[in-house]
Amino acid sequence: MVCSQKVQKWTAFSLFGTFFVIGLWLVLFWADVFNSYLRKQLILGPDTYQYEYWKETPFDINTEIYLFNWTNKDEVGDRNFKPHFQQLGPYVLAERHTRANVVFNDNKTVSFNSIRNWHFLPEKSSGSLDDVVTIMDPIVLAMANVAKDEHYIIRRALHYFLVEYKKTLDETKTAQVLLFDGIKDPIIDLSSRLKLKKFKIPYDKFGFFYNRNGSVYYDGNFTMWTGESDVQKTGIVTEWNGANHTKAYDGDCGDIDGTTGDVWYPVKDSSSISIFVPDVCSLLTLERQGSKSGNGIEGNLYVATDKLLDNGKKYPETACFSPREVLPSGVRDISSCQYDAPAFISLPHFYMADDSYRKAVTGMNPDPEKHKIELIIEPKYGLPVEASVAFQVNFKLNPVKEISLFDKLQEVMVPYLWIKVAIVIPDNYAFLIKAALSAAAIGQWIGYSLIFISLILFLFGVYLELQMRNIPVFGRFQKISFS
Repeated sequence: MVCSQKVQKWTAFSLFGTFFVIGLWLVLFWADVFNSYLRKQLILGPDTYQYEYWKETPFDINTEIYLFNWTNKDEVGDRNFKPHFQQLGPYVLAERHTRANVVFNDNKTVSFNSIRNWHFLPEKSSGSLDDVVTIMDPIVLAMANVAKDEHYIIRRALHYFLVEYKKTLDETKTAQVLLFDGIKDPIIDLSSRLKLKKFKIPYDKFGFFYNRNGSVYYDGNFTMWTGESDVQKTGIVTEWNGANHTKAYDGDCGDIDGTTGDVWYPVKDSSSISIFVPDVCSLLTLERQGSKSGNGIEGNLYVATDKLLDNGKKYPETACFSPREVLPSGVRDISSCQYDAPAFISLPHFYMADDSYRKAVTGMNPDPEKHKIELIIEPKYGLPVEASVAFQVNFKLNPVKEISLFDKLQEVMVPYLWIKVAIVIPDNYAFLIKAALSAAAIGQWIGYSLIFISLILFLFGVYLELQMRNIPVFGRFQKISFS
């Protein structure tokens, strides 16, 4: 069946009107409407995509743990003694985050507990959790650190206790015990009997991840902005354990701010970003260093600089991170956050730290590529694309009078382990981000295409109208000759 010219004409004009209106709407309004919809989905509301991904991480996070094996324990007491450490690992874990006790508050914040679960991946690891590792006994170091400021009688009591129990500076255990199972030590019981106010380990064992795997309460309770009232506040922590300032540091250094690292605000104009880390009771601030592509997505690149772990030596505003003494730049005193154990964090192998830390020990080989910290965040919507975060845990060995194990030792920063968390979004999630970033432009180009098609349909309708009126459309050009 062949339609009449009249039907064809009105069909062309109808399609022209429809396509032109739709195309014009797409050109003028689609980008704003889509961006508004996407931003609503990226806040932490009960029914948003962001909430679904945040409540339970939909993919594994790669966590690498490297242990430092102390190899020259028999040389302790020698005049030129320097501890030597051999790096073991990586021991690779698959890490998943889930949220518990989620409560949406009336002031557009959400309160929650964060649970971290680790699962050992032997096929990706270099070594086994049955590996035997020798370390400087962290419990002895912690006890001595507290006792050095106590009365003479307390120091002598600890000395005789260490002699009685034949304690030495070294502790040899498997990686499994050091990391997860924990060390059972009589010193922990002694601390409660001596009633040392500054030595209150709330656990019956010591292990770097002891009582932590799958714990609901270990990291504490967070309250952060959902982004509903202000998109630029999305993911910003307002309280931790009911307070907006930690007791570990004075002044700005104790402020609770920044994100938890899982949810971000649009970072387009941000020259720096901050992450609140409960393990160190403080913020870690990274600086913008241009842009970088991760899995095909262009984002703002944020990296660790020498300011990150300064103690006021280079940047006066960081002096409040030295609650006890001002040490050379490159380590942060986290003892107030770790039950007054002499704990410090640094970058792995004392990368970017003062040379004195590396010179006091042997076995450190800092590598900018392996030991850097960098985050790539898509700037328009604040979508994390790629991350490589690495930190080292150290204990400070202090000489202590009246305690024979320590009275002839030199002050040294002792490395125990370093951890690298690497996040690269899977291809399927990268595809969704790319689609979301392209959707606004694609919608507008579809609009321009529809407008172009509508104009062709309009001209076709005019052509049919002229034909129906027997008006020659091209007749006026027929007598034109180029001869």
